[in-house]
Amino acid sequence: AAGLSLGSFSDVIVYKFDDIAQTLSVVTSAAPGGATNNRVNSVRWSQDDQYLAVTGAFSGNDLILYKFNRGTGSLVEIQTIAIGGQTHGGVEGYSLDWSPDGQYLVVG
Repeated sequence: AAGLSLGSFSDVIVYKFDDIAQTLSVVTSAAPGGATNNRVNSVRWSQDDQYLAVTGAFSGNDLILYKFNRGTGSLVEIQTIAIGGQTHGGVEGYSLDWSPDGQYLVVG
């Protein structure tokens, strides 16, 4: 699965690439945590390209899982969690990856 480290960027933007015209066009975007002062550190597609995991600094919920609907071009937030659970809240993730079988997600 392809991933992207974004540094200090507050939105997740999905683009579609037209290989004939060699252009990108915006499909959809999301503001993780709902605020503009949040920071996205890493984005990773699941192996089946249905899910997008995002980690960064989002007011305590530092891992967000979206489902991407290719038909409507929309991202639907399906789960937000604090990395490390309640006892380790506030831990910021800088990278993430899916296991080869898509069953596990590792964050560091």
